[in-house]
Amino acid sequence: MQKNWTRITAILALAMVSAAALGQDKQSPTVADVEFRDRVIHAAGEYKNGHPEKSFDQFKELHHLNPHDADVEGWLGFLLLLDHNANEAIPLLEDAATQRPESVEVRNNLGNAYYETGDFDKSLDCYHEVLRHDPEMFVPHYNSGNIFLKRGDYIHALVEYRKAAAKKGDDPSVQNDLGVAYERLNDDSNAAAAFQRAAELEPSSAVFARNAGLALYRNRQFDESMTYLLHADTSDPAVALALGEIYSRRGRTTEALHFYEQVQGSMRDSAPFWFNLGVMRAKSGDRVGAEHAYRRAMEITPNDLDVLTNLGLLMFDKGDYRQAEMLFDKLAGLEPSSLTAKSDLGSAAAKACDYPRAIAAWRQVLAEDPGDDRVRLSLAETYMETSDYTDAEANFMLEIKRRPNSARALNGVGLIHLRQSKLAQAEAAFRSSISSDSRYLPAYNNLAVTLERMNRKEQAGSVLEQALHIDPNDAAARKNLERLKEEG
Repeated sequence: MQKNWTRITAILALAMVSAAALGQDKQSPTVADVEFRDRVIHAAGEYKNGHPEKSFDQFKELHHLNPHDADVEGWLGFLLLLDHNANEAIPLLEDAATQRPESVEVRNNLGNAYYETGDFDKSLDCYHEVLRHDPEMFVPHYNSGNIFLKRGDYIHALVEYRKAAAKKGDDPSVQNDLGVAYERLNDDSNAAAAFQRAAELEPSSAVFARNAGLALYRNRQFDESMTYLLHADTSDPAVALALGEIYSRRGRTTEALHFYEQVQGSMRDSAPFWFNLGVMRAKSGDRVGAEHAYRRAMEITPNDLDVLTNLGLLMFDKGDYRQAEMLFDKLAGLEPSSLTAKSDLGSAAAKACDYPRAIAAWRQVLAEDPGDDRVRLSLAETYMETSDYTDAEANFMLEIKRRPNSARALNGVGLIHLRQSKLAQAEAAFRSSISSDSRYLPAYNNLAVTLERMNRKEQAGSVLEQALHIDPNDAAARKNLERLKEEG
């Protein structure tokens, strides 16, 4: 008889009643007694020959003839129990056990019947009595383990399963259920060992392979885990998710995405699943699918920091800066200590032309981390966009003080001078920027503009040619050079 447990297939062991073992009460049996006993043996034989229905019908007839015969009651109770009629089996087995208190088979089956009806205390009493008569029996320990497991008493379940394993270590179900007990006690190392033993004993069992694979996965033994998981039911969400992550760790995005995609129908309300699916889709280049997955994750857990971060970055890369700004604003509110969230908020706000919000966010970052060069330069450039040249120059100069060869900061100072028509100062700043980084193209283009305004068009063209030598695809430099040539 099989019982379905979460992550296990537990077999509640039954003991078949032996007709020979049951009593022969009378010292001088009559002919009728002998005939009755022969019919009991024949009915038992029908079961042993693979005909439980015939056996059941014959024992029912025998029970009608003699309602209190212990042999008949023991067998009929056993057959009813096999047919999942524990309530009908109990009074028969109770009477048989009263008449045959030494019969460990009847007592064990009575314990099973109590188990089926949920009367676990009586069931455990029966198994205890069985072990009192026969301490070497395997069945009562295993069945007691099942009860303790079902009750959530994992310590006692472990004790009983270990005793069962000591007597019958080659039983795959015992090893599997021993693994379950270890698992429930968060002992993944011993759980994995037991599950592996079960899978080795019964290689065809997808359940045992699943349990071994997931335990090894939790143990971060990913190579060993995959060996078992690939022999499990890969449509099982837990198996598919584990395989997906293992393939992802190996950089095999296509296989990882395959396992995530195939189980999404059964993972509708799992925010971690939709987040992971978003990551896999983004890695594969499916930005539309990634956005859908992240938004589904956000519907389930609106304040998940990782979801907000990834969706915000996706929207920023997409060019939807308003959406990115809203997401990073929420993220910064949920995680006020995160400088990264504030920095990203500033970047999205600046791209969305929400300069006051960008300035406020970046100033908060610099108040806690004055040495953040990237934020300092972004803040200075944003001040410049608002025509606040004083604060812009002050921040550029702070950066130059920290890093005298900062091409970007020197270029920024040059832009301020250019906008204020201080052309000589602008030229000097742009040339300093180029000297600091000979491949910093913005300085070349800005220097050419400055030289053109100073009516030094030939020099401007030469600067643009240098820029195109560095990057032949610089569209701005090529356009300005062509214009200068057309103008003569």
